Amino acid sequence: MVFLALVSVGIVTGCGKTVENVPVVSSAVTPATAAPAGTAAEVTSTASAADATTEKTQRRILHAWDGVTMWATILNTNYYTSPNREIPKPAAKFSQRILEELVDEEAAANVDTISYCLFTAFWSDVPSSKVTELFPWRPPGMDEAGVDCLEVLIDRCHHHDMRFIADIRMNDRHGGPRKGAAKAHPEWALLGSGNDFAIEGVREVMLTFTREVLDAYDVDGVEYDYMRWCHMFQPGQGKKNAHLLTDFTRRTRKLLDEAARRRGCDRLALGVRVPQNISECEYLGFDLATWIKEGLVDYVVPSDFFHSDSNMKTEDFVKLTQGTDCKIYPAIHPMISMDGPNEHYRLMTPANYRAAAQNFYGFGADGVSPYNLQRTFSRRATAHRSSSSAAVFWPAALGWLRELSHPEEIQQRDRHYLFYSIYKKPRKSPTGFSNDDNIYLDRADEVLEGQRRFRMAEDFSDTGLRTTMQFKAIGLSPDDRLKIRINDADVPIDYISRVHDKNGQNVYEGDTLPPFDLYVIDMNWETTGRKQPLNFGDNTLSVQLIPAKRTTALKPFRFFEMVLGVQADDGGGISNVDLNGSLDDFAAWSRILSDEEIRAVHTNGLRGTGIGSAGPNKPKSSKLARDLQVLYEFERADDMGWNSAKGGKSASQTGPAGARVVQDVKAPRIGKGAGDFSANDATLKVHADDMQRLM
Repeated sequence: MVFLALVSVGIVTGCGKTVENVPVVSSAVTPATAAPAGTAAEVTSTASAADATTEKTQRRILHAWDGVTMWATILNTNYYTSPNREIPKPAAKFSQRILEELVDEEAAANVDTISYCLFTAFWSDVPSSKVTELFPWRPPGMDEAGVDCLEVLIDRCHHHDMRFIADIRMNDRHGGPRKGAAKAHPEWALLGSGNDFAIEGVREVMLTFTREVLDAYDVDGVEYDYMRWCHMFQPGQGKKNAHLLTDFTRRTRKLLDEAARRRGCDRLALGVRVPQNISECEYLGFDLATWIKEGLVDYVVPSDFFHSDSNMKTEDFVKLTQGTDCKIYPAIHPMISMDGPNEHYRLMTPANYRAAAQNFYGFGADGVSPYNLQRTFSRRATAHRSSSSAAVFWPAALGWLRELSHPEEIQQRDRHYLFYSIYKKPRKSPTGFSNDDNIYLDRADEVLEGQRRFRMAEDFSDTGLRTTMQFKAIGLSPDDRLKIRINDADVPIDYISRVHDKNGQNVYEGDTLPPFDLYVIDMNWETTGRKQPLNFGDNTLSVQLIPAKRTTALKPFRFFEMVLGVQADDGGGISNVDLNGSLDDFAAWSRILSDEEIRAVHTNGLRGTGIGSAGPNKPKSSKLARDLQVLYEFERADDMGWNSAKGGKSASQTGPAGARVVQDVKAPRIGKGAGDFSANDATLKVHADDMQRLM
């Protein structure tokens, strides 16, 4: 059964010790569901001679470990303060056992390769490095006993014939003081705590660290994680500086080849983690076509910064690799969508993972690359309210990866597709691009119709397939109607259900929503002799608003826009209505703003001022900056909250992603703990660029 969810729309439907000395055969894997003849995916999903190679050489799962946060979660140690478990003596022996058990579980889950983050903003796990400082978070007791945690992990991977890749975060900007070699070079700074790769010294020191790793450890390759933090150059300067990164990549390839010769290896791998859109790669200076054509890189991981994107065009990357040995491993993230607080509560389910992998394999991917998987079991180490981060999901979550290593088995299980706006307007991805495919209709426009693309690598000629689509619409009056089309076919009204939910949606169900209309479309039209219109690959959903001739009551202007997107079922969906990033619906996190509050926003918006925090009846005003602002409501006007500046927490790190405090007086708080939302928390994010449009 396939579940498609559309947002508010849903359709349910090495070296030496490793086998990598075997030459890699160039091809794409056989998809779980082959593309019907004549489809867009036909050229990229055809089986070839590579399918005759052994299963072990078909590496499917490249697991990106977020370094310390991975093993710290399993060790149940809070790496920011003190351990939250007793560490038996000797501590080094205990830590080594846990690290080895981690790798053992990965091997049991058919993980082929671990890409371990050992470098972040000139912190590293390499004690001998001359250009970095040692991470302050280390496995208990190992340093004191002279045991290198990287050696333990590498040896255990090789014990299981797994590859160990040294992952380097190329420009991490989590903040904090400059470290290592960057400390002496404030002129290198880029966008805060990053470094400008247009400067030769930055590129040289990064190559120095790569050389240090290759000299010190028997790694099977290096991965450059450009998704942390996407920009290697000043915004807009990437394309003209692309040649600098290409030269940097050539020099890295030379370092790897020299290390391979010293070890007697055929080749050491070089991978890159880049945006999931070719145009974004080009904008940022990542010339993948040249890197692949020249044989510089062995694999590419197309990835969003933080979320799974099952709608990505995998074939755009696969086409670049034709005639080469380069592999494509699209990233799979547990997180569903940006704009908290929902991102902390709703994570991908196994059915969501299967659907994403189905789309990736169906368009020629060689495997998948999980990222931030520790979020699925983070309850082991932190007080996290998400039902999807239960402590018991270790090592159960790895079992989900085992499924994904067998494309032919994915189609035998339910697949639940999510199509959503990853970054809702006016928010943008860290790449600088918007990824908002929702449908926005303004009643003032002459044409009240919009459409969006969604992709499913499914053979809809299979009579055993059952498909259901659902979406949520905001801003409809009871007498408004929607005319819905899928591709070129009108959806019969007898297959459409519409249910009004007057209570809206709370944070545990997805993005918080005001009252909405849930549309459910059954796609088994053949039962009445009609052919359903879904195709293998890309499809189009079109929605036309047919307004009521008269309404029973004048709607508030917050409903001038209707929002549509993709919504999963209750098994793990998210409403992608734009409520937490702009004024589209004046939505609160926990409720709809009152008329008085709306008038206050309207009045202050016309004056170019923002909203303060002493309560909705006494809004303080401050100059509205060209950034996100927050309307606060606390139980007491003097309540600074747990996540306050007074408590040593900055707003940008503890509040909703991207939110800044008004007048820097109070930081956004999230109740009294990490997941305790209440009606007295922050209620609205305002963006200056949206004010004039909405007034």
